[in-house]
Amino acid sequence: MTRPDLEEGQPLGEEMALIPFHFDMPDHSLPLNQFIDTAKSTQAIIDNFNKEFFENKVKYKIHVLTPKEGGLIEILGIGVAGYVAKKFWEFLESDIGKAYIKGLTGEEPVHWAEKAGKKTNEFLSDESGGSLEIVKQGDKAKPQTPTKEEKKAVSIIVVQITLGFLQKEPEELRKLGLSKEKFRAAYHARNKIYQECIDNREVKGLGFDTTHNFCIKRNEFPKYIVDVPYDEEEKEENKEDHKWVVDTLHITVNSPNWKRDGRKWLADTNKHKDIAFSLEDEDFWGHVEIKDIQPNIKDNMKVQWAYQEGSGKPTGVRVLRVLSYNGTKISGRLTDEQIKQELLEYSVEERAQTEFPFDEYTENDSDETSQQDSEER
Repeated sequence: MTRPDLEEGQPLGEEMALIPFHFDMPDHSLPLNQFIDTAKSTQAIIDNFNKEFFENKVKYKIHVLTPKEGGLIEILGIGVAGYVAKKFWEFLESDIGKAYIKGLTGEEPVHWAEKAGKKTNEFLSDESGGSLEIVKQGDKAKPQTPTKEEKKAVSIIVVQITLGFLQKEPEELRKLGLSKEKFRAAYHARNKIYQECIDNREVKGLGFDTTHNFCIKRNEFPKYIVDVPYDEEEKEENKEDHKWVVDTLHITVNSPNWKRDGRKWLADTNKHKDIAFSLEDEDFWGHVEIKDIQPNIKDNMKVQWAYQEGSGKPTGVRVLRVLSYNGTKISGRLTDEQIKQELLEYSVEERAQTEFPFDEYTENDSDETSQQDSEER
């Protein structure tokens, strides 16, 4: 994959740094769309960092490389394809830059610069107790073509912050100051990578090197997916282009999350597997707080949920009410007006309320009958 705003044909060679996506799978086969989306999502993360950290001054290319042997490994080579703007080095010298780099990678920028070789440190010297000193070139000076070592240093740093972002849990990223508002595109892209791993049930884990140490196991994928708030423009577009569909149905939970502000839950329906959803029912969380919920290995819930209209698997799913949990009544059903308020006055299609009037529910309703009643459309 090549950035469209860059000229073709510039060799990158040894100055590239690599991002390996190592999928733990029984067969060495990955759907084409997941392969492509992984690369595109990685580009979106780098683009977001480039914008927020470096004011879009890093010009780069992404190349897809093949592993020498064994394993299903998607290797992306990141290489600088132009001069290295002074803004990049200024960011590394700043306190906030050092904090971001160390927080994401575990090391300060000078460490990664030194990985590229001695010549890079002529550009970023370490003469004052470990701090990076910028070599001033003058505002009117023509940018010099960077050496291979300088390109390598930039590539390594870009790769390391990307890998750190991909592997850290949401709470760690929040503490580092990587807010979901400022880094919306990066979080969206990361969500996509992990959601596609969930959707592909052959993927048992994901690693970021060529070893068989898959640091993120399948049951951990959901905790790397976060709710990303809309900005005002997206909110307006969403109102115009998307309709919320409200269903009442039975689901089987296969990956709960008892920490309210943590990752999304996962559940199966009669039609789809591993649907990610947020759980917004205050009464339900009240039962959790007083430990009045009795979880099983596979929990059965009757829910009133909303998702954005579209073909295929429901996305953006929000459980508005938990009507029952393992046969125990939890909440009452929302009215049409309450639903509209919950969904910010978006256009709503209520599909299932007439099929599941709550006053017909009894605590003795069997799972078999419930499953028949709640055939998913």
